[in-house]
Amino acid sequence: MTPSEYRATLAVIGLTASVVEDLFAVDQLTSRRWATGDLPVPPSVALSLWLMAAHRVSVGQAQILAGTSRLKSA
Repeated sequence: MTPSEYRATLAVIGLTASVVEDLFAVDQLTSRRWATGDLPVPPSVALSLWLMAAHRVSVGQAQILAGTSRLKSA
């Protein structure tokens, strides 16, 4: 995944830097480096983002699946 593909996919899905941090257990600097190309986007992250976009998985759904949802269970 190229840096421009990474940025575009985040925009399509609606992911913010803080959500990227939560979903992939990285800091903001890492996400920024993926976006600029200073670090390659790991294949697992790229695949996850592509699948989210292709299957219209919402941010909330992804957070629940990843166990990073901030929603409290009843």
